[in-house]
Amino acid sequence: MAPIKSSLARSGKKLIGFFNQTDLSLRGAQSVSRLKLFGASGGNVDGLEPGNGYAYHTFTSPGQLTVDGAPKTVDILMVGGGGHGGGFGGGGGAGGLIYYPNMELGPGIHAVSIGDGSTAPGPTAGGDTTFAASPSPYYLIAKGGGYGAGAGQVGGDGGSSGGGSRSPTAAGTATQPSQPGNSATYGFGTAGGTGEYGDGGNTKAGGGGGAGGAGTPQGSGSAGGVGKQYPAFTGPLIGVPALAPLNGYFAGGGGGGSEPSGPAAGGAGGGGAGGKGPGAATGTGSDAVTNSGGGGGGGGSIPGLGYPGGDGGPGILVIRYSV
Repeated sequence: MAPIKSSLARSGKKLIGFFNQTDLSLRGAQSVSRLKLFGASGGNVDGLEPGNGYAYHTFTSPGQLTVDGAPKTVDILMVGGGGHGGGFGGGGGAGGLIYYPNMELGPGIHAVSIGDGSTAPGPTAGGDTTFAASPSPYYLIAKGGGYGAGAGQVGGDGGSSGGGSRSPTAAGTATQPSQPGNSATYGFGTAGGTGEYGDGGNTKAGGGGGAGGAGTPQGSGSAGGVGKQYPAFTGPLIGVPALAPLNGYFAGGGGGGSEPSGPAAGGAGGGGAGGKGPGAATGTGSDAVTNSGGGGGGGGSIPGLGYPGGDGGPGILVIRYSV
């Protein structure tokens, strides 16, 4: 009977070993499965799920997005800081805008910087908003907007450029379309409008460029260029209620300042309105909407007195993915 017991013992050990190995194998499979699930954290709004089948990470200040697990397709919207309006001058240019859909984002720590809006009187451009994916091969730059020209200045270069003033009248150059690689391929920016030095107090400055349209020259109303609209990135969806009135528009140019009339409207997407003269209550250009990347409105004027321009709006970066 001893051989039978020995045989049964050996069989039992084999069965125990089989189940142990199977258990370990299953645990390993479960562990691998967990590792393959995409996970992300980071942003001033961290992983908001508003009920539309997506999660949102919204950055209104510098930070980082930490990703674990397998790569996942994401959509990125980013806008540089807007330029300020000129003192009796052109509207500020909007920050350059990048919309990059269906980007495959892998695990790593991905750095985010947010461009500040430039403040009058300057003259300074808005700050750049950047996304540096690591180790993924993406480095995106949404350029800051150009400043609106004051008297005696040319409009500033930027993602969208600033509008011209009364003398010289030239607007700046839009730089977002000339950025390298994907920053240009998926980026938008336009030029500001030209200004005019008219006789008899009939002087108007040009509107700043917007992501979706150029700034209006003085002869056509001096309005800021229109921004671009993204209905999947409205204020309530991305967790920034203050942007709700923009209905998904970003990066509108600032309206140009004027002497006899106005105010010239800012472009849809947060651009500030231009000021007019006479009257101190209406002469100062309006500030752009915060985190819209819009340009500030140009200041108005009465003979011998110019009003200051409005400040550009800080930029923003939003990442969304399906859940």
